[in-house]
Amino acid sequence: MEFATTLTLIMLGACILLGFVGFAWISVRERERRAAVIAAALSVAGSLPFVFLAVAAPLQIQLLALGIAAGVALLGLLLFLMPVGRITALNDVPVKRFDERDIMFARARLEPDSERYEAYYRAHPEKKASDDHLRQLPGLMSMHAQEANVWAFASADASFSLTEALREEVTGPTGKIARELPAPAMTDAVKSLARYYGARTVGITRLQPYHLYSHIGRGSGTYGAPIELSHRYAIAFTVEMDYAMMGPAPKAATVMESARQYVEAAKVALQLCTWLRVLGHPARAHIDGNYRLIAPLVARDAGLGEIGRMGLLITPQL
Repeated sequence: MEFATTLTLIMLGACILLGFVGFAWISVRERERRAAVIAAALSVAGSLPFVFLAVAAPLQIQLLALGIAAGVALLGLLLFLMPVGRITALNDVPVKRFDERDIMFARARLEPDSERYEAYYRAHPEKKASDDHLRQLPGLMSMHAQEANVWAFASADASFSLTEALREEVTGPTGKIARELPAPAMTDAVKSLARYYGARTVGITRLQPYHLYSHIGRGSGTYGAPIELSHRYAIAFTVEMDYAMMGPAPKAATVMESARQYVEAAKVALQLCTWLRVLGHPARAHIDGNYRLIAPLVARDAGLGEIGRMGLLITPQL
């Protein structure tokens, strides 16, 4: 009896030790230093009490410890299996098109006391207080921001400036002779070329009405004008941001890398669309500051991932 109890305590301690050591190793591989340190500390703090009980405690105390451990494990299992907070999966295909004038980037560009500002908040008074509060904050790349860095912000500004210079290059003349391959070969050609230009993953889907914004909110064109696109298909792709620079968010390096990858995405999109137009197929690039559609919805339908709770695309590869 005493031997079995001691052995059980040692095995429990070993399981806790190995479990947290494994978690620490995964965290090291993922370059999550803080998680690795915490897991390493918990591996010691969680396993040592069981080793101590196995070596030094009398049988009665060992049995009591095992009883408490079994009770905690049973309680945890019951809590895990209880249907509390379960989320019902609903149809997440939008039933109507979103107005680009309502997105945060479009609202941030409204100039207080301007005619457009007054007209928007007359129509949406519920958004005015929170938007005006945000306007009082330092803003992206402000030197009054807590994590301001003049060198990193200058780099980000250079990247954003290049993207802005490319915003009017999203479309152009289409060749008069349409050259195409059989559908599977054409699909492979598009995906291969996108990856050659720098895309990490790429997918293609039929363009759906709910992919498009209903009205222009920023970029080229007339503010508030209805949006219509006659294209049949949409190509979606991802570019990969540098892990080491995204990890310290919200420090300035994250803004710097994000701005650089907007440029890389624009380069892929513009080259791919020009290639298609040269081959006689109408195509429009959608890049930072000049979208006509909602990129995460297109990417989800193109098989690149799922829409997460924040409304962003969650991709398995990245």
